[in-house]
Amino acid sequence: MRSAYSGRLGGVTAYAGMVEAGQIQAGETVVVSAAAGNVGSLAGQIAKLRGATVIGLAGTDTKRRVLTERLGFDAALDYHAPDLDDQIRAHAPTGPDLYFDNVGGQVSQTVMWTMQQPARVVVCGQIATYDDAHTAWTINIKPIFANGLTLRGFTPLHYAEKVPTITRQLNTWLKASQLTPLETEHIGLVSLPAAFSGLLRGDNLGKTIVTLGT
Repeated sequence: MRSAYSGRLGGVTAYAGMVEAGQIQAGETVVVSAAAGNVGSLAGQIAKLRGATVIGLAGTDTKRRVLTERLGFDAALDYHAPDLDDQIRAHAPTGPDLYFDNVGGQVSQTVMWTMQQPARVVVCGQIATYDDAHTAWTINIKPIFANGLTLRGFTPLHYAEKVPTITRQLNTWLKASQLTPLETEHIGLVSLPAAFSGLLRGDNLGKTIVTLGT
């Protein structure tokens, strides 16, 4: 099954970031950016399985409905909203405990200002700034300083010795239908350029795959 396989691949990153780097605990609140993407959607579900309250950020009504209605997120917010900070505070009055950052840029600056003192930020990606030759991977540290945030980057390689254990846990959740991998499928190699550009624009739900067709 393609979705299960792609779920395991993205799931290792999601688990490593949410559980190992992020140390998510039951009763905490986490914000996940790019929450309808492959890693974000799985990271949010893993946080729910660990007993956390999960707020996902996504750019379309369709994606936000998938997060709440299909994946069980507690809330899904439009990251374009000019009052995003107020919306986050409405769902997390004392501020999020953890931010799982897939995008960087202004969205992440906004989220960090809403967080508890202290709280944690796990940096999985910075896709909003990849094309910026001058400010890619740079941030304003004011909210980190003001809120006493801990900022931590990671890759799954940092937890290579735990990958077999992580994979077993992902398999258990998948077999029990407790974890739902999302995928956007494109048919034929001719669709590869459109699939790639759509991925960069954020058109996809979950993992983007290109199959040869039948």
